[in-house]
Amino acid sequence: MILTFRVSKWYKMATAYMLAWPYGYTRVMSSYYWDQWWENGQDKNDWIGPPHDGSFNIISPSFNADGSCGNGWICEHRWRQIYNMVEFRNVAHGTDMNDWWDNGSNQIAFCRGNKGFLAINNDGWDLKETLQTCLPAGTYCDVISGSKDGGSCTGKSVTVGGDGKAYIEITTMEDDGVLAIHANSKLPSHGVVLHLCPWFSILLGVCIQWTRIIRLLRTSSYDLAWVFNSLPAGAAGVVAISMILP
Repeated sequence: MILTFRVSKWYKMATAYMLAWPYGYTRVMSSYYWDQWWENGQDKNDWIGPPHDGSFNIISPSFNADGSCGNGWICEHRWRQIYNMVEFRNVAHGTDMNDWWDNGSNQIAFCRGNKGFLAINNDGWDLKETLQTCLPAGTYCDVISGSKDGGSCTGKSVTVGGDGKAYIEITTMEDDGVLAIHANSKLPSHGVVLHLCPWFSILLGVCIQWTRIIRLLRTSSYDLAWVFNSLPAGAAGVVAISMILP
């Protein structure tokens, strides 16, 4: 069987495997659509060329909102599952295949050094396994079902533990029978901390100022009315309580 865009799920699985496996020089197909006319096992329309007008001038592709092509062009190289795997190959360049796993049937998985991990499910049942990904601990975006977008994933995410293992799930109901993560698809683990740090700094500054005022009130004869009026809303109560406490 020749895999083409007409069996897109298998085609994407095969292309993902090709781009993930450390061998040779890879080529990604980019093609166009034509209506088939089968007769006696032969496509009578196999002569049809790329999209064209009535004078057989080739028509340029149009581009959809998701980056895919229109006007009769397929543009497999623009499919998210394929161009994300090109990045996978670039990230994993220079590493070997290691930690191969299979279920004895049509479910496989393997690492590319400590840079990438790929799993494929071509069985008629779900893949649900805890597997070695060889990647550092953290949360990674699956680059097949989506992409990493800033500090979040547009598709599935995979949580890798300190031992490099992660729960991997590819169900038969999913559009794609592949899952892939790599070093560049890891989410920043410090994103929340960085987001909260400015608030902690502000609170710390306010607390320091309050402490100084309280010390002044305890050791001097400042006008209490002026002090309380100069504090932010709600702060006077804190100062009053602090004055009572030893």
